[in-house]
Amino acid sequence: MSASEKYECSLEKASLKKAAKELNEDPKERESAVASFRQWIEQNNAWLKTPTDTKFLLAFLRNAKFVQLAARKRLVNFWTSRTECKEWFHNIDVLDPVIVECIRLGSFIVLPKKNKEGQIILIGRTGCMDVTGKYSVDDLMRSFAPMLDFHLMDENAQVNGYVIIEDMGDLTIKHQTMFGLDTVKKTMSAWIKSYPARYKGIHYYNTNPIFDAMFAIFSPFYPEKLKQRLHFHGKKLTDLYQYVDKSCLPEEYLPDDCAEATVGTAQDCVEDFIRKLQQPEVRDFLLRLYSPEFGVKLDLKPKDDELFNEAFRKLNVD
Repeated sequence: MSASEKYECSLEKASLKKAAKELNEDPKERESAVASFRQWIEQNNAWLKTPTDTKFLLAFLRNAKFVQLAARKRLVNFWTSRTECKEWFHNIDVLDPVIVECIRLGSFIVLPKKNKEGQIILIGRTGCMDVTGKYSVDDLMRSFAPMLDFHLMDENAQVNGYVIIEDMGDLTIKHQTMFGLDTVKKTMSAWIKSYPARYKGIHYYNTNPIFDAMFAIFSPFYPEKLKQRLHFHGKKLTDLYQYVDKSCLPEEYLPDDCAEATVGTAQDCVEDFIRKLQQPEVRDFLLRLYSPEFGVKLDLKPKDDELFNEAFRKLNVD
């Protein structure tokens, strides 16, 4: 996570075109944009501690379509959220047996194959969350964090974004009671309002009356832009196939004897991703990300109207 590392762009050809068209990314101006962003961070390092390597900062610039002010706001929100919610984001180790066991529940799955748009596909299965009391909501949320943060350094993911399938099957009243208003607010703050990800679609499948009650609680927190990307498929997998190619999906989401099955079962996908998370270089990246080294000193943080005024919009970089 060194600011002095030699940066080499890893965007694929299609991602480069999309970045230019949709995100205002100019390869000739890319590094100067990062340098300007980094300079602003250095000017505020009395209260803001963050990695400043190029790929990490590009995640925020791309999310903000290279508008410096918007990138800075999201970075500050990112670390403010994680500082205020240490129980979800501090001192996480992907070798921790509790983290591994929570991931193995399969309540959140990262599929190994991207769709035709190059988007990462995630499956949420709230009904698989533990309701016996063996694991707390905080344990479960701590297991989700590395599964998303793994992709922070994936430049193609930064550009192409994510598609989320929310399978609400096996949802019970006990699952509903796990998600009080405070948990919903923290979830939306951490993963929707401050995370540098492009969510290109959220697809609800296997919905039922319990889901309807839960959705009524958290839907008001969705940004308007994301509300336009919500899709409801009831119990019709054929509807889902119009948006997500069958070859990307686990066997549980395919017709019997489907010739397009390529990624194995949902549990196969879970085990594959655990192996990826536990690679030494990935674990090291995540250990540092969740260390006390980074965050916001809340008592020193300026008020937003002082921090993001017009004077901060442009910086001269030597």
